[in-house]
Amino acid sequence: NAWKRRNHLIVKQPLPSLSVALKKSAFGEGAERLAFRFRFLDYSTELFIGQKMVAKESRFVETKEKKDEIDYLQSNRYSYHRVFVRTQATASRFASIYNRALDDLSGTLQSKGFAEKLGDYPRIHFVEPMVFELAEVEDNEEVKIQNVLVE
Repeated sequence: NAWKRRNHLIVKQPLPSLSVALKKSAFGEGAERLAFRFRFLDYSTELFIGQKMVAKESRFVETKEKKDEIDYLQSNRYSYHRVFVRTQATASRFASIYNRALDDLSGTLQSKGFAEKLGDYPRIHFVEPMVFELAEVEDNEEVKIQNVLVE
C-alpha cells in the first residue's frame, strides 16, 4: 500500500504491484530533493506496468542502513514527505477553486460574447503524490529501508 491524500486525509491506497524499480542514480536535482525514475513491475514477468513516475528523496534527511537503527530517522524522512504532500494538497485545492471560478465566469461571459477569451487562461492541475516505504532485500534479509515521495 501507499499513502495518498484524499479529501484532506492521508489514506492507504492499493497498488498495481508490490514490486517496483527505482533507478539508483538521480536524473534530476533540486535545492532540497533528488529525483529518480520509478516504475511498477509485474512480479511474474518482470515487465514494467503502469505509467512512468518520479520518486523524490530529500538531499538532507538521513537514512540509516541497519534495520535496528531505522525507526527514528525513517519517521523524520516520512514527516518531511508528509509536509510536501500537505502543501501539494493545499495548492491543488486552490487550483480547483481557480478552475471552478473560470468555469463559472465562462457561463457569465457566454451571454456577453467574451467566453472565447477564457480559453486563453490555463487550467491548473496537480499530480497527486504518494509516499512509499521501500525495503531493499538481499539474500532474504532487509538491508535498507527508504521512504520516497512518488508522483
